[in-house]
Amino acid sequence: MFAVILLTGCFSLSAQAATDPTSTGAWLLRAEIVTSRSLDVDTDAGQLGGEYYAPPIHFPTLSLTRLLSPSWAIQLSGGVSTTAVHLEDTLFGDIDAGEVTTAAVMASLQYYLPTSSPLRPYLGAGVAYAWPLDVSPSEGIGAFKVNTLLIPVAQLGLDYHLGVAWSVGLSATYLFVPAQRYSGDGFDVEVDLDQLALGAGVGYRF
Repeated sequence: MFAVILLTGCFSLSAQAATDPTSTGAWLLRAEIVTSRSLDVDTDAGQLGGEYYAPPIHFPTLSLTRLLSPSWAIQLSGGVSTTAVHLEDTLFGDIDAGEVTTAAVMASLQYYLPTSSPLRPYLGAGVAYAWPLDVSPSEGIGAFKVNTLLIPVAQLGLDYHLGVAWSVGLSATYLFVPAQRYSGDGFDVEVDLDQLALGAGVGYRF
């Protein structure tokens, strides 16, 4: 009988937490591993020619979410990633220009779909700001600069509550990236692309 009461109580707490995410804490700390890939790439390299290619990259992110109500939340997240600057089929063949390490922070407003289960899908929209931390040209390539970016984003996510505090989740973030410019001595390339970032992680509510 005690076991039945205990299980019933735990289920009630989980259901309450899923229905009202502010019932057991208004903050959610989430750590994710993200895989990002480039989409719809358009390259302008002038007379050099060629196409920009960026392989998928993997990096950790950390976010802090303020749960305003059962349906609404605001989130601040950030991470650091390193991307290879690679051009294919240029006038001089394939060129590895170097690597750029970028920091990014993102703020978004999220809407949790109404549900009475521990499974909570959400939608989000916001903006990200990205700036270069380090630019490392390859041997034989002159120093070049990279511009900062202000990026509109759209989100789709799914959290599954394991209990009162812990949860696991999946997320998909589409970044409408403005033109990125790599400019230096004898090296001037403009790349227009979008990015899709897929994440999986764990969250703790407090």
